[in-house]
Amino acid sequence: MCLSSGFKQGNIMPLKTKKYLFVSIVISMICACTDEGKSTFVTVDMLPIVPRLDQSQLIPSMDQQIKDMMILDMNTNAVDSSFIADQAMQQDQSMNMVNMDQSLIDQTLDQDQTLMNTDQNIEMMVDQSLMNIDQSISTNVDMQIASCIEDRFVPNQQFAQARSLTEGIFDELMLCEATEDWYRLDVCAQGAVLAEVRFNHDLGDLDIELYDQNQVLVDQGATLSSNELALYESAITQPMYLKVKGKTPEQSNHYSINYFTSNCRECQRQSDCTNDTVCDQGKCVLGGCADDILEDNDQSDMASALQATQNDLKICGADEDWYKIDLCAGGDLIVVAYFNQFQNLDLFLYTGNPQNLTQVDQGTSSVNNGDEIVVYSSNTVQSLYLKAIGVNTGELAYSLEVDISGCL
Repeated sequence: MCLSSGFKQGNIMPLKTKKYLFVSIVISMICACTDEGKSTFVTVDMLPIVPRLDQSQLIPSMDQQIKDMMILDMNTNAVDSSFIADQAMQQDQSMNMVNMDQSLIDQTLDQDQTLMNTDQNIEMMVDQSLMNIDQSISTNVDMQIASCIEDRFVPNQQFAQARSLTEGIFDELMLCEATEDWYRLDVCAQGAVLAEVRFNHDLGDLDIELYDQNQVLVDQGATLSSNELALYESAITQPMYLKVKGKTPEQSNHYSINYFTSNCRECQRQSDCTNDTVCDQGKCVLGGCADDILEDNDQSDMASALQATQNDLKICGADEDWYKIDLCAGGDLIVVAYFNQFQNLDLFLYTGNPQNLTQVDQGTSSVNNGDEIVVYSSNTVQSLYLKAIGVNTGELAYSLEVDISGCL
């Protein structure tokens, strides 16, 4: 008979031993029934598993541990979710900031491009406006030159029509083709006259000429550039004449005139001064040496005409007196200067023109040492120039006697 008592291979049998619960794992339980009716058990050592606990205590503890683990896991998951959410939010914010920065950069670039385009548009508009203005001015000037609108001084195309100018600047003048413009400029004795004509050479080349009262050319401006200048120092008070013309007849242009004088003399004759002063070297001074009635004749081109005897003449200091004598063909000329014998005066006689003179005689003293004589004979009609100068004297009074004979 085989006794199993409910045990089978692989079952767990709880045993109570003092305070511990042992579990014996039955590795092999062999129930052998022998003929003798005996039973044989084969077992292994029992192993301790856990301290002995009441089952009612064990289950709640395990349940609490499970709950704690679930709560911890939930909290961990919650923390992880919150962290992930924060990281995602920070990443989104970073992306938003990057996008904002990029947007600002794009806006700045757009603004820079807009400003650049605006600047370019403004420059193009200014350049176009300036070009239009230049073209308009050029067109207007060309139209005015083509139509040649005459200025306010017309008619002044001839010497006899010269228009008088006072010192200063005169604008908006116009020279038309195949014409001349004449102006009168007054200059004082020993004064300098300056005349400047200003114009744009690209629109037409102009030249100027300056004449004295006898229509003798004394200076000119004829360069190949804009603006021309003429300057002359006059020994006498006289009108000067300025002529403006084109370099070629077909030239025409707008122009302006600057006209000034300097170094003018205060007086030319004694009558220019008051009763208590005298005209001395162009200035009215108290006392001193008064000029004679033929002054101002201190240079050859200022020579006073002399055809007969002239009294009450005077030389002041280093002053020179010049005279012009017209001699007939075949005529004989004798000029005698009378003066104080205690003073000395020299005479010189010339032929030619004031700018190119040739001396033909020099005065010699007579026996009384108070006279000076020059003599000349001519086969042709010509003008002679006589110069009288004082020698080592401050004021010298004299007279001249002129005798012409033998004219054909």
